[in-house]
Amino acid sequence: MVRAFTVLLATLPFHGGVQGRSRLEWISELQAKEPYVPAPSFRRALQSDAALTPDNTAPIRLHLDFASLYEATAPQYTACFTIGEWYRRGLPRNQPTPPADGVPTCDSNGDGRDCWGICAADDLITPTGRDLIIQIVSTVAREVEELFSVRRSSPLTFTVDKGRYQRALIEQGWTPVEACASDCATISSLAVDSALYCTQGVDADAVLSVRRPPSESGVAGTGSHCQVDGATGRPTWLVFNWISPTVGSAWGATADVDVLIGRYRELVIHELLHTLGFSNSMFLNAVGASGQNKRLLSKLPVTDTDGATDSVWHFVRGRAYERAQAYFNCHNASDWQGLPLMGLPEIGRASHWETRIMRDDVMSYGGRPIVSSLTLAAMEDLGFYVANYSHAGCMNWGYQQGCAFVTSRCGIDTDDRSAMPQSSSECGGDPEWATSPHQRAYLQSKCAHGTTPCDTLAAAGFASVGGLRCNAQCYFSPTSTASRSDCTAAPAEPIEASGEREIFGYSIKNEWYQWLLLGVWALGVLAFLSCWRAHCCPSQGSACIVHAFSFALAIAGACLGAFGGYCLYYAYSEDTGHIEELVSSLMGKPTLVLGTSAGAFLVVLSLVTTCGIQCRSSFTLAVSFVVYVALLLVQMALTLLVIYWVANLVDVSADSLEGLRRGEPLHEGKFGARALSEAEGFTCRTYQTCCHDPTLLNNATCRTAHEGTDTVIDESVLGDPSSPDFCPFVSGARLSFTPADGLCNLFEVAISDFTLPTCRSEFCPSGIDGYWRFVQGVIKWMRDNGYWLGGVLALVCLLQLSILINLWNLRKRFRLEKGKRRKHESYSEGVQVVPTGRRATCTATKSAQPNFSGAAYVAP
Repeated sequence: MVRAFTVLLATLPFHGGVQGRSRLEWISELQAKEPYVPAPSFRRALQSDAALTPDNTAPIRLHLDFASLYEATAPQYTACFTIGEWYRRGLPRNQPTPPADGVPTCDSNGDGRDCWGICAADDLITPTGRDLIIQIVSTVAREVEELFSVRRSSPLTFTVDKGRYQRALIEQGWTPVEACASDCATISSLAVDSALYCTQGVDADAVLSVRRPPSESGVAGTGSHCQVDGATGRPTWLVFNWISPTVGSAWGATADVDVLIGRYRELVIHELLHTLGFSNSMFLNAVGASGQNKRLLSKLPVTDTDGATDSVWHFVRGRAYERAQAYFNCHNASDWQGLPLMGLPEIGRASHWETRIMRDDVMSYGGRPIVSSLTLAAMEDLGFYVANYSHAGCMNWGYQQGCAFVTSRCGIDTDDRSAMPQSSSECGGDPEWATSPHQRAYLQSKCAHGTTPCDTLAAAGFASVGGLRCNAQCYFSPTSTASRSDCTAAPAEPIEASGEREIFGYSIKNEWYQWLLLGVWALGVLAFLSCWRAHCCPSQGSACIVHAFSFALAIAGACLGAFGGYCLYYAYSEDTGHIEELVSSLMGKPTLVLGTSAGAFLVVLSLVTTCGIQCRSSFTLAVSFVVYVALLLVQMALTLLVIYWVANLVDVSADSLEGLRRGEPLHEGKFGARALSEAEGFTCRTYQTCCHDPTLLNNATCRTAHEGTDTVIDESVLGDPSSPDFCPFVSGARLSFTPADGLCNLFEVAISDFTLPTCRSEFCPSGIDGYWRFVQGVIKWMRDNGYWLGGVLALVCLLQLSILINLWNLRKRFRLEKGKRRKHESYSEGVQVVPTGRRATCTATKSAQPNFSGAAYVAP
């Protein structure tokens, strides 16, 4: 199951404290639901329809769940009800229980991910605070329900499994547990009623769970989701973390719940839109009806008027892109590069609108509850929702300001004078900013005319010749927005529904030649046992053959060592030529060191073997024999590991990929599981090296984990191949060895349908699917070239076996000859020649001696 998980925040200060309607009244309101009975084949019929329309969708229904706010049902350590208790933020590495030394691992502000902390007063969930949260969220959630329609399917149920983060959990030192909606219970720390959600089901299109985790400095709330629809990827279990304190004076002096709803409306709408999918992860993963990625976003360089540069994600196509053209009056695509998401500040990067461009929208940090038509269009670009544009709000900031306003991010303004006010008093604009003083100072220095571009008539572009005129963004009156039809007009084009994700870029057939590599090994062994052994491995051993093979190895080792040492010298010096740079890039310093060492080792081994033969030393030959055996075993082990790994990934189907995307340990319980994981990890790191997007500068990543994210285990890691935790979490590998950069050029030559520019352009949008396509390409190359790979390996194996058997036979012959010499010398020392007339009689000191020459020996 694909799970797009992103945690986002709002940094707006809130104050106040109230008494409102009773909790019972609000619970009664929540229970009043419109009954809905779907046709039995409704969902199946809709899946074949590529367009979303008002006719085949209905307003989204949210099932509100507040169980995580109650001490009796909240999972242990996930919320604070008593001062001094332990709380857990995320999943502390290898630490499922509080620290034994009693020292918190979260910092003094309660910040941090995957850590332990101690509950303070501001962290507590009190009955009054809980009731107010329930009332506020319940009211605003009903407003959000009116914004979107979806294809319905009831009842909504979830599965019992171990979730899609199993590898990541194991790597983090936690044990995956089979449970109802496991990711929600484990990763999102939610209270999950298994009987309700995995057996009975709910008549809703999504569940909205509300948590109140411990307070965190500068964070008011976060929004994410922990489950998605398996067919379309639409979020079906939403998670809203209310982080702003709700005790003491946090609510302020007011007791009017309506006042609090007005105060927190922006926060709740903002985070609920995040839970529904407003995030760069979801935009990057958006697919069309055919299952192909829509490529909504592209990361492009931007330069402010003060010279500051950045690399920012932009909408470069889709409904939001087109509506932005109309809103900013920028219809020439060559004059701009699209609608940017937030660059700075880092706190909201990539998953919010750029506040300098879209200050008035709820998904910026302007502090307003306006859901603009651009936000609704962006949500429609996901392919899940039909937006209700009649509920869209009107923005003024940047309205009709042209392309330069967007490309400079408010650094350049334009006197469009397209508004026709009744008087000059209607050209004062809407200068209110609810941002923090720090943000206001930042915007004041970046934007043309600061944060109040309409504070004077001249700045507002006011003109009276030929009728009153002023800039569109400065025309602000009770009737100005009411007369604008562009705010609430829906696009005429149909909405392309999200389809089944197209995964594979390579086709790997399960044919007989996949085992060719192993077959060639077998043929090589048979050939060796027949004619090869008869000619190259005589029973007495051949010193000439060993000398020849050793000399060949010595020459090869000397060349390898000299070349590696030569390149290594220049790799560490400033005097480097083109050839040295090429070799260094293709091989890398670690490979050069290894190659130089291997060459020197082969030379030494050949010399030792030659000396052993010349000196007829059985001990030296035994050492050489053992070394050659070790080399052969290592070679065979590595080859068999590759064959075994390919065999384990042979079933390249939707099921196996889905298992990878769910984070299931593919090699768990198999022989050599650790070695298989490390092999996969090396392939993953090779993918990261070769396909890393060059636009990601200064250690930037495709997806950004924001302040308020409480764990490293989320979609910003598993869906982000640029993350340093991606390969450990995806493969379970613990090693970190990576190939040289130049190796990527060899991949481009060797693997068909693989090009570095394409791989790099798809690196961020394709996420884990792009990595899996790369794995398929490597496997396909290995199979397609199994003939010559097997032949080369078999030949090397035969040469090594020939040396081994000749060494063994030579050692046996040398030992036998040495034994005969010792016996002959021993006999000669004990025999005396006694003259007896004309014949000499040999007298031995021993009773019996061997007859070497046929002469008679007489015992004394």
